[in-house]
Amino acid sequence: MSCIAKFSKIKTLKIEDEIQLTKIHFENILNDLTDLKIINCKTLETITGLNNLPKLSSLVIYKTKVDFDNFILQELPNELKYLGFHTTKSKIDKNIKATLESKGYSCR
Repeated sequence: MSCIAKFSKIKTLKIEDEIQLTKIHFENILNDLTDLKIINCKTLETITGLNNLPKLSSLVIYKTKVDFDNFILQELPNELKYLGFHTTKSKIDKNIKATLESKGYSCR
């Protein structure tokens, strides 16, 4: 995702249906990005560098191969209030939602 650094004023980013994308790493600070959606990227295994998105307030991850237990261990932006992490497996999603709510995130 180093190419995204060229868009330093980006506020919203939606990555959808990228079947060859296996990892996302935000290596540069994007001060204006507040909303990030990663949807239906079925081969995506890691998302890192979210601490470089200091204004990120909403993050949705849906239908990826990202392991929630590893994902949630990373440092997340202080501004992050809404965090939706969905696998489409109801029992797993219910447990993830409970974990996120216990950490103070809104999950709807």
